Amino acid sequence: MATFQVRVEDRVGSIGDTAALTDWLTASGRYLVNLIPLDRLQKYAVDLTDAGSGVNISGHRILRAHKDNYKANQVDPGLAAQVIDSGSIHYATSKDPVWYAISNKGFVKPGGGIIPGIPYPTIAYGDSAIASFPTDLDDGVVIHTCIQARLRQLTDLYESVDDLAFNGGVLPSIPSAPSFTFTAVTYTDADYNAAVYVDALIDTISSTSITFTDGLSYSPPVFTGSYSNVDTALTAEDIELSNAHLGKVNVQLNEYQNELAESMNEFAKDKAVFDTAFQQATIDAQLAQQRLVEQTRIQVQLNQSNAQQALQTQLANASQAMQLDITNQAKATEVAIINSSKELERQIQEFQAKLSIYSQGMNGYASAVQAESARIGAELQKINSQSQLLLAGLQELRLEFQDFLQMIGIQKNGN
Repeated sequence: MATFQVRVEDRVGSIGDTAALTDWLTASGRYLVNLIPLDRLQKYAVDLTDAGSGVNISGHRILRAHKDNYKANQVDPGLAAQVIDSGSIHYATSKDPVWYAISNKGFVKPGGGIIPGIPYPTIAYGDSAIASFPTDLDDGVVIHTCIQARLRQLTDLYESVDDLAFNGGVLPSIPSAPSFTFTAVTYTDADYNAAVYVDALIDTISSTSITFTDGLSYSPPVFTGSYSNVDTALTAEDIELSNAHLGKVNVQLNEYQNELAESMNEFAKDKAVFDTAFQQATIDAQLAQQRLVEQTRIQVQLNQSNAQQALQTQLANASQAMQLDITNQAKATEVAIINSSKELERQIQEFQAKLSIYSQGMNGYASAVQAESARIGAELQKINSQSQLLLAGLQELRLEFQDFLQMIGIQKNGN
């Protein structure tokens, strides 16, 4: 005959915890011993002999007691002193004996007697038969053990909900807002001769600073779902409540996904405003740069013209030297402005690259959150489907156990 482990696993699937299986089998066997009508168990009774000081009756279902085949009536242990007191109305005699139980010991008075009892079985997962137990009732032990195994499977399944960790990725850091600054460029005319001063001063070009500060930020919502209520409901074997809590978790997940979508939409709006402001700041910086270059060029040309007119009357011989000096200074100033402009362009391009990387990171973060939400939802749906199958199987086992009890003459809803 197949072992009890095989018979149970044929019904509910593999059970890795054989120690628990042994406990369930033993508890189921003892449960049935307490339910089965005594007439079916009489032949499995053993005599426990009280020699006068009591006998250990733990581990047995006591049927009755007698002294020299005179039936002993069970009395309250509080009468222990009175049943041996000849002056008491409760005084026991050899032909009218009594018995009582105290601290797992049975006493027959007067002077001891016999206490027949049914031993509670101890059933190991590898056993294929139960000693001192009706073989035709083995199925009851198997069915009741399957119920306990199914409850364990449901508990393990719902505990797996708590193991679902939400990992939506790492939110990228927003790059610091840039501050674009032109390097100051000045030009002072050459002092050609102390006696002849040419006002060829090109106006000082002040530094032009464009500081851009944004309020771009993103705070993702926090997933506050909790699965602990599902375990609590299952421990109480309240299937309807556990399903209700599981549904609540699904609702919380949906709400989180909606909040995430809403926060991503808000961030997209903020970023659109940010992009517009940044583009305008870039355009303003470029326009300011062009304006400085053009102003310098015009001022140089104007000063050249003024210098030439003055030199025509006062410094005709030095005209070419002065022109060369002014041209060199103008070129140096123009080169400085161009170099400053190039540095500004480099800073702008660098910040745009940072923004591009940040946008890519945000897209990746959003994709990771959506994928993780989908994964969690799929896992919860899978767990829900599995729990429905296990609950249906549990109900079938309970109905089968009730039919078994009715078959052996017990009108009781067993579990």
